[in-house]
Amino acid sequence: MTSCWKVSWQNLFAAFAVTLCLYNIQHMHNMLLFKFETDQGREMLVGVGVENKVLSDQLTGIEGLLRKVFAMPLDKYHKSLIDVLTHAQEDGALLDDRIRHHVMSLLKAETNRLLRLKDPCKVFSKDAHNKIFVWLRFSKIGGTTFNTYLEKFTISLGLGAVGCDVSGKDFETCGHLEGKSHDELVKINLLYGHQAFGNHRLFPDKEPVYIVISRDVSDQVNSFYNYQRKQGNHTPISLMDSIGRGIPHPNELTRYTCGPSFGMPLSGNICSNGDDLTLAVAKLNLARVDFIPGWFVDHFEDTKNVLVHSLWEGFNSMEADKKVMPAGIEYKSSRLTTYERQVVENIFHLDVELNIFIMAHFKRIQKCFV
Repeated sequence: MTSCWKVSWQNLFAAFAVTLCLYNIQHMHNMLLFKFETDQGREMLVGVGVENKVLSDQLTGIEGLLRKVFAMPLDKYHKSLIDVLTHAQEDGALLDDRIRHHVMSLLKAETNRLLRLKDPCKVFSKDAHNKIFVWLRFSKIGGTTFNTYLEKFTISLGLGAVGCDVSGKDFETCGHLEGKSHDELVKINLLYGHQAFGNHRLFPDKEPVYIVISRDVSDQVNSFYNYQRKQGNHTPISLMDSIGRGIPHPNELTRYTCGPSFGMPLSGNICSNGDDLTLAVAKLNLARVDFIPGWFVDHFEDTKNVLVHSLWEGFNSMEADKKVMPAGIEYKSSRLTTYERQVVENIFHLDVELNIFIMAHFKRIQKCFV
């Protein structure tokens, strides 16, 4: 009797499996399969029923456009990416969680692909005169001090440095460059300013290298709060009220970096939402360019060495510059516990995450000096 029951259950299970297989084969043509890469680098397939034709058309269309954007050269890529995402947002496609998830996976997969291909030591391998360095400066990261030092050092080497905030409706004009002769322009190797992003396009014959200096996000909040209090321009409020009201500029690092040209006003495009899609675009933008990360406040000497000494003097004497930056420097967020951690992370979590991303690249750069 027992053996009969075993056979019966086995037959029943087999019949069920065959039925399920036949059902899947019958309905497979009603599914769209989209492949994407997880954060851990594994590939997964997601199926979407084509009975929702609008959804499937949106998925197919956005993916096709994004893959075309990924293949574009740098001078066309940034604006085209935001145009695609902004259009998708206006159409309401990104409001659907399935489409949004798939778009996020495409952005992450492209970022990971570019980082795997990137040689972090490449930026140290050519003469600095053939490069245009763009110093991304953000509020309250010690930028005034570092900016002065970097500018003086650049000029002392016979290279040119100029403040270059964008201006004009096309956001491609640098007023400080207007009227300069060709001989003056070819000597410029450093652009700096709060909105200098994307201005490498003004120097098409030079290879762009971005310099990104980070600071512990909670330290930045505290510094900006003290600065505003000293100015006397705001009604006195507590530090926590300041954080709760979004002071300083929430997610400044992430939102500026995600702009179509690294410097477009944030209203009216995908970067105004302050969400994880913004973070994904910012990471992808940085992955598209060569960038040198630094950590100004806690490791000034190390940052100064890698961003100044190594960038210029090191080109001609790489062997002499070995071990200029000690190992073990990494992003530390312990100071966030000084405040109400959840409040800080909710408002500034994009910048915290982008800092971690930047500092992970900082570790890869270290290997160039070991």
